[in-house]
Amino acid sequence: MLLLFIAVGTGIFLFGAAGTWGPYKEGLGGNGDPRFFLVIMGFGTVFALVALRMFQIRFNSIRKDGRDRRGNPKRPWESDYPWRPEGQGPDYAGNSGGFLLGLVGFLGVLGLFNLVFISPSPWLLRGIVLFFDLFGLLFLLDALRKAWQTIRHGRPRMRWTTFPAFLGDRLEGEFLIRPALRPRGPVKATLRCIEDAGGGEPATREPFVIYQQIREIDGGADALRELPFSFDIPLDLPGTHLDRAGATYWQVFIQVPVTGPDFETAFLAPVYERDVNAAEK
Repeated sequence: MLLLFIAVGTGIFLFGAAGTWGPYKEGLGGNGDPRFFLVIMGFGTVFALVALRMFQIRFNSIRKDGRDRRGNPKRPWESDYPWRPEGQGPDYAGNSGGFLLGLVGFLGVLGLFNLVFISPSPWLLRGIVLFFDLFGLLFLLDALRKAWQTIRHGRPRMRWTTFPAFLGDRLEGEFLIRPALRPRGPVKATLRCIEDAGGGEPATREPFVIYQQIREIDGGADALRELPFSFDIPLDLPGTHLDRAGATYWQVFIQVPVTGPDFETAFLAPVYERDVNAAEK
């Protein structure tokens, strides 16, 4: 059904494009308002992008369920997440395409709503649309900031020295950045345990921090390319559980003070509960 919706949205867009450009413009447009076909194009684009985003969420969910069924419940780190201890990417980076689809779809809907400014509309309706435009502008500025950070600083990596790390033990890793950064002060590293509330799809969950530990690390006077760090993990906290609706997970958040906006990134940390039976054996 989602593939059908994507095809329908694409067809609607092509119909609007045919009434705007090309040899069929005169026949389809007639004496009507040419803005009608622009609205049709916008509606088709948003319709197809929303369906594509839903298809992506469903596909990722099925793929994750398949990994969970094949995994060993006593060794969840082998199947619950595509860990790369030798060089792991930032958290949520794998979902950047989905975020882009969602952002484009949201901005597309706002674009359709903004048609009230080129047609006779009540001022109250225009004020409501303007209010949502401000939210769209905030999302757009945040996306541009992240894109500028990626272009300027590249994509950082994390090398986990301990994999996995267990509750009550020590988490050690090495932050890798290319090209190098020149910090203007101590680097702040934060270990935090996060729990998702609400269940359902990831977009409907509300994460909140149930524990955090902050360390300030001297990045040195030279260019920063590698930064080792370590944390002592408390024993009386939940380990990583990514196989349930109210997921619990650990993150290491890195903040580097540089000229301009601070460089910030977060990495999912492999912190798990130790298997007591395995330890006794």
